[in-house]
Amino acid sequence: MLWLASSLTRADAREEKALLAQLTRKPAAEPLLLRYAELALPCDGRATKAKASELLRRMARANVDWERRIALHAALAEALLAQHAASVSRLGVAILRQDPESAACARQIAALAIRDDALPEATDALVLAGEVLPQDAAIRAELGRLWLARGRLDRALPVFAERFALATGDLGARRDLAYALAADGRPDEALSLLVPAREACEQDATCALTAARIALEGDRFDEALRYLEARLGVEPRDLDALFALGDVHTRARQLDRARTAYARILALKPDSVRAAQALQALAP
Repeated sequence: MLWLASSLTRADAREEKALLAQLTRKPAAEPLLLRYAELALPCDGRATKAKASELLRRMARANVDWERRIALHAALAEALLAQHAASVSRLGVAILRQDPESAACARQIAALAIRDDALPEATDALVLAGEVLPQDAAIRAELGRLWLARGRLDRALPVFAERFALATGDLGARRDLAYALAADGRPDEALSLLVPAREACEQDATCALTAARIALEGDRFDEALRYLEARLGVEPRDLDALFALGDVHTRARQLDRARTAYARILALKPDSVRAAQALQALAP
């Protein structure tokens, strides 16, 4: 299993590097293997010795290639000590391929890769994890967003659909699928997907804004306003909602109301260049 989970600190990396050096010299030393297994358990923290012993037994039954495992983990420890995120992510993916049970750690690998703009490595980690943990909706969510960030709507849409099928009661899963559908030129499907959760969506900032933007793109101004007015009823100082409100009124040619929305933004944030420019453009 993947050591990265409990060793994202430099202190743990130093201990792991020293331990792996000893294992390279004496790979059969039971106490060292036991400590290695404690560090090697998944991403939910330190392990008990009982769990570590079970891990060792499982590895023995699986005929794990200790020499390659130790080499990979030693390189990973070195990369962590050097704070080289791209190397960490590449090595993490390599370990994931060798040890599928490490899939629970894939999100940490992906986060490190994203930090270093290594989006292909982050994608590889989450794709591998999704194959091992097909029921994990959180992995599907992050993978879908990664595909979107890489401009691959064709890959993101089915991933978001799979996530929604796993978690139909999750507002985020519904919202993300709606966003992807709208980006695919299917705003009516996107909005109808949000209807069963309209009340919850209106109370959630991200969902309300997503729904309003989708409705605006389809020139469904009344529906966009319903989401925005509900959101502003909860949080009247929400600048994103106020900008969207101004945009809706502008597109609907309700210019007095648009000016009022942008003026509200300037009252809250006097240095807003965008609001000032919008007001100037709407000057009678």
